[in-house]
Order: sequence, then C-alpha cells, then structure tokens
Amino acid sequence: MGAFSKREHELLILLTQGETNQQISKNFSIDRHGKKLYKPYLQKLNVNNRPELMALLYGLQNSGMKDDQSCPPFR
Repeated sequence: MGAFSKREHELLILLTQGETNQQISKNFSIDRHGKKLYKPYLQKLNVNNRPELMALLYGLQNSGMKDDQSCPPFR
C-alpha cells in the first residue's frame, strides 16, 4: 500500500491530537461526521475501529514520525 497524501497525514495527526470529528471536518472544509470521517483509514490500515486506529497512530508517533514526514507504507 502506498504512503498517505499530505492531507491524509495532516488529518491523522489531528486525530492523534484529540481533535473531534466535527473540528476536523471544519478544519478541512468537509461535511463528514462520525465514522465516515476516518473510515477510509480503518480500511487502509486494516483496523476495525477508532480506538485501534488511535493505538496504531500513537505507535507511529512514538516511533519518531514527525508532522512533516510522509507516513510510511503499510503492508
């Protein structure tokens, strides 16, 4: 699987910073709420729910991924 786009990476960073779906939707000027906002990332990262997504993302941040780096490809 390829790396995330810059916009996708920014959205994932906001999720790890505790932003709500509503805040993220407003920041990105998109009209999405609830699971629809992050559902593509659940599928792309092969996780089942937001807590699993958050655990994975926190693991990436703790491994040294910086905000300005591309997210590595996932297998």
